[in-house]
Amino acid sequence: MRSVLLIGVVLAVAVAAGAAVAVGAEQAGEDTLPQTAFTAEDLKKYDGRDPELPILISLKGIVYDVTAGKRFYGPGASYNALVGKDSTRAVGLWSLDEKDLTDDISDFTEEQLAGLNEVIETVYKAKYPVVGRFVKTHDEL
Repeated sequence: MRSVLLIGVVLAVAVAAGAAVAVGAEQAGEDTLPQTAFTAEDLKKYDGRDPELPILISLKGIVYDVTAGKRFYGPGASYNALVGKDSTRAVGLWSLDEKDLTDDISDFTEEQLAGLNEVIETVYKAKYPVVGRFVKTHDEL
């Protein structure tokens, strides 16, 4: 319960403060997304530990560069557990539990899907550039 409350508070602060606004963030449709494909293995190195690399998160198959939000996503920050992987389920559940750090939302209710989509629209799509797609294998693109 504490992690749910913490995530809610930090996301609210980030939205209210306009933190990490990415000028020129990709607002394109599915057909015009960057064609960079990231597998789970590829994403691991974009977790903020290497200061030379961007910090990436995948949500619903779309990879966002959240480097501008380093104070939230960088090493030791509140949401660092979410980056370097697809964290769709965790974001949809407002969870930082290891078991929720996955792309599996097959059991989500309509309400949970709506909440997930709202967070993606108001936080990620609005503030961070799209840099690619999450794929199971590189053969998918």
